[in-house]
Amino acid sequence: NFSITASGPISSVETISLDNRFVVDIHGASFSLDGSNKTYNKTYENNPMVLGVRASDFGLDKEGKPIVRLVFDLKNITNTFDLTLSPDRKTLYYGLGQVVVQKQSITLAQNGIGDYVEFSGIQANKVKAFRLSNPDRIVLDFSDTLSQIGKQSQINTLGQYVTSIRTAQFDATTTRIVLETDGQADYEISQSGASTTRIQLLEPSYENINYENNKELPIITLENASQIPLNEVTYEDDYNDGLFIIHLPGNYASLFGDGGIQVDDASISSIDIVTNGLGYTDLVIHENDIYVFRMESDGDLVYIKAYKPREIYSQIVVLDFGHGGKDPGAIGKGLAPGGGNLQEKDVNLAIGNFARAYLEADPNIKVYYTRQDDTYVSLQARTDIGNKVEADFFVSIHNNANESSSIAGSETLYFKDADRPGLNSVELARILQKRVVAALGLFNRGLKDDNGLFILRNSDMPAIILEEGFVTNVNDSKKLGDPIYQDAIARAIYEGIVETFAKYPTGR
Repeated sequence: NFSITASGPISSVETISLDNRFVVDIHGASFSLDGSNKTYNKTYENNPMVLGVRASDFGLDKEGKPIVRLVFDLKNITNTFDLTLSPDRKTLYYGLGQVVVQKQSITLAQNGIGDYVEFSGIQANKVKAFRLSNPDRIVLDFSDTLSQIGKQSQINTLGQYVTSIRTAQFDATTTRIVLETDGQADYEISQSGASTTRIQLLEPSYENINYENNKELPIITLENASQIPLNEVTYEDDYNDGLFIIHLPGNYASLFGDGGIQVDDASISSIDIVTNGLGYTDLVIHENDIYVFRMESDGDLVYIKAYKPREIYSQIVVLDFGHGGKDPGAIGKGLAPGGGNLQEKDVNLAIGNFARAYLEADPNIKVYYTRQDDTYVSLQARTDIGNKVEADFFVSIHNNANESSSIAGSETLYFKDADRPGLNSVELARILQKRVVAALGLFNRGLKDDNGLFILRNSDMPAIILEEGFVTNVNDSKKLGDPIYQDAIARAIYEGIVETFAKYPTGR
């Protein structure tokens, strides 16, 4: 709660809600702090609801009276609030409200579908649900709520799925309610009326599949699955879209059913069981992290186990094709083959695709790409890929530009980390720069350290940016737009990657 004190009675107050801000205008007042300060600006790092408060004079109203404006920057726009004046009207109280969860707020019942649990006074958009195992349970976190129930365990033998309900105050503004279930029931969250949330438990449409995640790596267990020929199973790692697809060689709809498993934990969002265009069964895993899944058998049970990439691959590199989509990068006006504009994003992608062909033919190197077509990818998402897979190093393909068309040549940017043990960014830059200059034959502009660039600064591994040439220079652009030279650059990048791993083996 916050209080605003005035030297005299407050006559008029007006409030405005703007996105994640709550604005209070006090009419007929002027702002003063300690008799001198005319502005107030404070942040609240540990406040669960308010990011900060700002206050100052704010011009005149229609009647010519001065206004003091207070702005509360909120963490959650759905918070309720109370605004009250003291009896002498000299103090204005601003309090953010929380929904109070009481025992009578919770109802467990059944309908034609199965068990459902209703929570009165809580909107559905305030609920985050996820699944845990051993024992099977569905965890519900209600934001902006305060539990007055305390810890309790309620056994209901009439429930089709729910065996108990436990509650606790998870943190200052979150009530956690745990539904322990008999098996892995499916669930849906919906809102009934203005402020009642229903968790409907459903009989799963899938069979013989169980999910387990005990705060380690997730495991999916397939029961009665000894008939699946594991040596014919294929895997598709669509990490750019957060998917890992397991193609089973046959139609197993009668064994596994269809539909999906809603998980929503830190590792996996959901698992879909689908019949593909060939009539075969696919298991589509929606990831919240990047994993490599592999199948192992144990009698009638088949385990789909998740591994971190470093557990599977001995050499991992991230190849980043700079810019893309709505971000063209540097532009060489009229310098493309045929007279159009030479866009950096196109050159980067062309070189990257040539490099991809070399790298995919080498079974010793696992490559993750930040983009594989003309798609916009944020800088954060690019570094996230490298950090999630714990790559051995990160190579970003770019090209340069300058207002002066006479500026030309190849250079490599690196993060200054000479104290890093083993391979560091400057050594990686030396190897790749030497290879690219030899392949392209442009002026060697050398190496440049730049710790201010996002990609370099936020990568947890040695990282470099290759600037092969200037799209704004006539001679450079002729080579950069030529597929023969693009292929030569790509081969140089591949050979530089191989040389780096040879000089600095990972030991895995």
